[in-house]
Amino acid sequence: MNIQKIPKSQVLVLIGAGHANIQVLKHLTMRNYEGLQTILINNGYSSLYSGMMPGLIENYYKFEDVSIDIPKLCKNSETIFINDEVIKLDEKKNYIYFKNHPPIKYTALSLNVGSRSKTNKLNISKDAKIIKVKPISNLHNQIILIENLIKKEKFISCSIIGGGVAGIEIAFALKSRFKNNIKLTIFSNQKNLEKNINSRSLKKILKLLVKNNMDLLNSEIISIKDKYIEDKDKNKYPTNISFISTGAMSLSWVVNSSLNLDQDGFIKINSYLQSENYKNIFATGDIASLNYAKRPKSGVMAVRQGEQLKKNIFKFLLGKNLSSFKPQSHWLYLIGTGNQNAVLNWRNISINGNLVWRLKELIDRRFIKKFSFNGPMTNSKKKIRLPLSIKVQNQINLKMRCEGCGSKLSKNNLLSYLNHSNSKNFEILSDSASISLSDKKLMQSIDHIKYFSDMDPYVFGRIAYLHSQNDILSSGSKVNSFSVSLGLPHHEDLAQKFYLEFFMQGIIYESNIDKSLLASGHTYTSDEPGITLNMNGTKILDTSKDQARENDLIYLTKPLGVGFLMSAFANNAKGVSPSVYKKLLNNMLISNKKAYEISNNYKGKALTDISGFGLAAHLIDICLNSNLTANLILNKNLIIAECLSELKLFQSSAYEDNRESSINHIKMMSEKNLNISNLSKILFDPQTSGPLLISINNDQKEEFENEFEKYYSFRPLLIGKFQTKKEFAIEIN
Repeated sequence: MNIQKIPKSQVLVLIGAGHANIQVLKHLTMRNYEGLQTILINNGYSSLYSGMMPGLIENYYKFEDVSIDIPKLCKNSETIFINDEVIKLDEKKNYIYFKNHPPIKYTALSLNVGSRSKTNKLNISKDAKIIKVKPISNLHNQIILIENLIKKEKFISCSIIGGGVAGIEIAFALKSRFKNNIKLTIFSNQKNLEKNINSRSLKKILKLLVKNNMDLLNSEIISIKDKYIEDKDKNKYPTNISFISTGAMSLSWVVNSSLNLDQDGFIKINSYLQSENYKNIFATGDIASLNYAKRPKSGVMAVRQGEQLKKNIFKFLLGKNLSSFKPQSHWLYLIGTGNQNAVLNWRNISINGNLVWRLKELIDRRFIKKFSFNGPMTNSKKKIRLPLSIKVQNQINLKMRCEGCGSKLSKNNLLSYLNHSNSKNFEILSDSASISLSDKKLMQSIDHIKYFSDMDPYVFGRIAYLHSQNDILSSGSKVNSFSVSLGLPHHEDLAQKFYLEFFMQGIIYESNIDKSLLASGHTYTSDEPGITLNMNGTKILDTSKDQARENDLIYLTKPLGVGFLMSAFANNAKGVSPSVYKKLLNNMLISNKKAYEISNNYKGKALTDISGFGLAAHLIDICLNSNLTANLILNKNLIIAECLSELKLFQSSAYEDNRESSINHIKMMSEKNLNISNLSKILFDPQTSGPLLISINNDQKEEFENEFEKYYSFRPLLIGKFQTKKEFAIEIN
């Protein structure tokens, strides 16, 4: 087969979906750097735009108005998104360590991770109610604390500790939202408020504070208690809740690194936005400190740096000369003052009112719009080839790529993984393994799952294991051992090791929970990466598709919708928001093992699992083998995240085949009911790591549901019951 693609050999890792890094990702939606694997690490599925946060707090904006959809941005930029926290950086060996993922080795690194609210000079008691302004990603979720307090107390006192622009805007936004239910006091340890705005703007802000019955006190707070705060002069001020807006503090893993830092722990960068002592590490935003010009930390600075960052990172990877970032001496401040008003500050110019707010809104919405997508992206990216190693160049010059056994992964890469893996399952290099069996029956299954393009490969490894585990569970068995075959992309060195390690560690994570043995393994390279798992289990219960009984209740262990939601996500459907995408992944990561065990406690039978052929095909098999009819009642709870609009508009490529093979066995009892007609599409939706279909005797209903909910925190989905055989295998009311 002729080589069509340049194998990826360099790995660019972006840590943090801040205002600068997202511009790099946007650039990648329009450029294809051949030979580059890009990975984004971010703790959370959305990136909030700081300029619109005050409007969000006062309920002028909705969450989706001010947030950037990270999964979609990564999908369209062909970037792998990993949702996790960084705990350590080994910049000498180019490794990043995470809380819940294997480490990643990088070629180049971009840090745009923001900062924390400065609390090192505050004594905060454990029972104090506080809200930290930084990181901004957590700020929105904590506003609920104020709502709950007001519902309980009717009227509360709120302290804003810090008199910068952020604290001022938050105070006005809170007053606009909660009005006479809140008393706000701003505490500033400077004689004046924000020092970076002119005197005319300051006077207007002070006047507006008085007009809105908000106090400004020149006081340095040193202690926060449950019911009051205290300043350095021992003055106490009653308060129910306090916002900490005292400036920025660096992150612990940055402080513990060997990067050159300034006196406050921020990364010192040169005019090219590079770390002083590691030229393959770039840093921008709050976490960075220019070593040639002192500037305040702000969202405006991060946005401006992003414009230069997206140029310099790729110049660095291409081996070209970098260009300097020239920070502004002055920039436009647009400070929200509540009720859709704002103050404009530019040098000595100061204007305030609703027109300024409209200008601010126009600028903010324009920025957010850059990162939204309507419909699928076209394949018209400009191609730029990175410098290639001699090894890669020689491979490209070959007319044919080896197939068959010649497509196996490099033994060096395989040994490298095994040498630093914490797994005891080193039998992966064995051609076979000896497994001792009891006198129980041996059950065996095999499943292959094609890799979801740009999905976190560690998550995909977990999903692949759970998907394969379902076959063993539904046969009434327990997984004892498995063999794995990994189809890896045609990448080189770092990029290939990344996929190998993340696929395997995801599989091993789930197998350790399952207490199953990795017996043997195989690797190969492919244009269509994926995971094949051959599982062996021992029979525990005599379960088969002919064991459904009349009047048994029919349950699913979790919702459906993987097929159409993945299709909708690939087409940039608006309804597949970051929260929906998160629910989709979490749904696939729910193991059915405990549900299977619980059903056994109540003489239930896991008759089948719902996989690629969809619910209808699997249920029809049961009905035909058991000589029964399934009477179903469909409702929106059957759908992951209840995305009915997307169910109507999108479908998996396997949908039509599934429907054609099953539709003649189904009778719609209420064909005129449009809701049922739309919902019925879920019957033919293919599932990856889908639910088990379990039958339970009606007498065991409450006990089964209660124990299931106790473990899973949601109830199993009751979708109908088996009845005496009729003309059709499935009837839908």
